[in-house]
Amino acid sequence: MFAVALSASVPPISHTSAPPPMYVPPVLNLDANGKPLTMRSALSGPEGAQWQLVRNQEFVKLFRVTGTLVGVHSPSKSPTYYNEVPHEKFDRVTGLCSKRVRGTAGGDRITVAYNVSTPTASMVLNKVHLNAVVSENARFGTIDICDYYLGTDLPTPESLTLYLDGYPPSLLVDLCIAQFVKYNSQNRPYMYADIVKTMPGLPQSGFLSQTRLISHLSSGGYRQTATPMLFRHVERDIDFTLVVDDFGIKYQHDADWDHLCSHLRLLYAIKPHPVGSQFLGFTIVHDRRARTISLSYPGYIASLLARVRPGGVKHAETPSIYHAPNYGSSGPQISRRDSTPTVSDTLRKELQVVVGSILYYARAVDGRMLEAVSELSCLQSQPTVATMAKMERLLGYAAAHPDGQSVIYPSDMLLCVYSDASFNSRPKSQSVAGGYHFLGRSKSPDFLNSPILNVCSTIPIVCAAVSEAEYAAVFANCQVAVDERSMLASLGYPQPPTCVLCDNECAIGLALETVRPKKSKSIDLRLDWVRDRVRQGQFLVKFVAGKDNLADFFTKSLPVWLFNQLAPHFAAPPVRAP
Repeated sequence: MFAVALSASVPPISHTSAPPPMYVPPVLNLDANGKPLTMRSALSGPEGAQWQLVRNQEFVKLFRVTGTLVGVHSPSKSPTYYNEVPHEKFDRVTGLCSKRVRGTAGGDRITVAYNVSTPTASMVLNKVHLNAVVSENARFGTIDICDYYLGTDLPTPESLTLYLDGYPPSLLVDLCIAQFVKYNSQNRPYMYADIVKTMPGLPQSGFLSQTRLISHLSSGGYRQTATPMLFRHVERDIDFTLVVDDFGIKYQHDADWDHLCSHLRLLYAIKPHPVGSQFLGFTIVHDRRARTISLSYPGYIASLLARVRPGGVKHAETPSIYHAPNYGSSGPQISRRDSTPTVSDTLRKELQVVVGSILYYARAVDGRMLEAVSELSCLQSQPTVATMAKMERLLGYAAAHPDGQSVIYPSDMLLCVYSDASFNSRPKSQSVAGGYHFLGRSKSPDFLNSPILNVCSTIPIVCAAVSEAEYAAVFANCQVAVDERSMLASLGYPQPPTCVLCDNECAIGLALETVRPKKSKSIDLRLDWVRDRVRQGQFLVKFVAGKDNLADFFTKSLPVWLFNQLAPHFAAPPVRAP
C-alpha cells in the first residue's frame, strides 16, 4: 500500500530543532461578542480610554509629525471619508500586547488616472529564500519600515471629511485645526482636510511608496532581480525579499547588514532584527547549529475558532469526510450527489470566513488541511447542509491540530515536483490537480524537504478521461514550476531540467510525445504547452508508482490510517536524510 512503501525511507518526526515559542498569543482583535473589533466597539469596551489615547496619537501623527493632512475651510476635491482601524498586536519577545489605530482614507471614492498596481514577493519566493538561508548556512534577519505609507508626496492632493467626535478640544487647538471645525444638522463636529502625502487607503499610496523605496534602494546598490521583489546588492553578499515594507534578509557578515540598515535610515525609521524571529506574521525559529528553519503561526487557528466557534467544536481525526469505494461491486461506482437543502446567507458568510482563513493558513504552514478547504472553496457560493457538515469536520480537525509547522532542511536547491490528479471528483464533472513542490538533493533521491508549494486546484476544463486529467495536472504544476525555476535562477541556482513525477503513463507519453492516440485530438490544446517546455529542456516528466506519489494527498479525501501516515510530510516534514 501507499503508506507502507513510504515508511521505509521516512524516519519518525523530530521536533527537537524547532522549540515552541516562549509565549502563546492571546486572542486579539475581537470584541466581547467575538466579532471583529471596530473603532466603535473598541471605544465602548473596557479599554476605551486606552483606545482613545492611541486614537489621538494617530491624529497627531497625520497632522503634525508627517504633515499628511492639512486642515482647510473648503476641500480642493470632492471629499472622501476617514476611517479608523483599531489593531492589537502581540510581541512574542516581550509577551506584551500593543494597540494601534490606523487612520485610512476611503479609497473606493477616489479615481486615479494611472496604473497603481504593485508587485510583492510571493509566499513561494519567501519559502525559496528561506531554503537558501538554510542551505547556505547563512543568517536571517528582518527589517520593518515604520509608517511606510506616510511621507511620500502626492502629485495632486486628495480631500476627506473627518468627524471629530471624542477628540478633546485641546488637541484640536494644539494642532491648530480648531478654526476649521464645522457642525452638521445633527450638531456633529467635523472638518475638511486635504491629503498632501500618501496615507493608508488611498489607491495610489502603495505604488508611490514602492516607487520611492525602490529608487532609494537602487541608490545604495540594491537592485531588483528578474524576479519581482527579490533584491541583491551589486557587490555585497546580501539579498532580500520585500513584501510591502517587510524585508526578509539573507546575509553572512555584520558589515553587510549594517550597510543596509544605515542606507534605509537615510529616508525611513526602521525596526531592524538581525536575528529574525517574526516575519509576515509567522514565527521563525532558525537553528543554525542543526541547520533548520521552523515556520509556524501559533494562535492563528485559536483566533479563528474564538470567532466562529467560541463554545468549542468536536475534534476530528481528519479534515475531510472519507467515503470508501464500493469494492467488489459488479456495477459502476455511482457519483454522490448533494440533495440536502441550501443554508441561510448567515451560514454562507460564516463558511466564507472559514474558507478564507484556513486556505491561507494551509497554503502557508499546514498542508494537511489544503484538500479539505479547497473542496469547500468550490462549494461556498451555494452551500448546503452537507457542505456545512464538511466545514464542521474541518474545524474539528483544526481544533485538534491547531499549531502546525513547516521545517526546512538544507538541500542542493534542486527543484522537484510530484504531480497527480483525481478524475471527475468535484461538482459539474470537474477534476482536481495536486502537486508537491520541494527543494531536494541531487545525490539523495529519497530526501523529502518541506514543501515550497502544495497544489490543490480545480482543473478549469471538463476532462474526458483520467489520462487527460493527469496531463492537465502536469500542465498546472509545470506552469507554477516555471516561476519557481526563475526564482531559483535569480538567487544564483540555475536549474537543470526539473523532474516532474507522474503516476499515469499515458499522460507521460503525451508530455514526451511518445504517445499519440487518435483520441488525443480531443484533449485541450493548451495542455500541449508541456511538450514545448520539455523540448526546451525545462522539464523531464518521469513515472512514479501511485503508492509513492505524494501529490495524491491533495487530490482526494483519505481514510484515517492513510491520512495519518502521510500527514507528517505536510505539517512537520521528515528528518533530513543522513
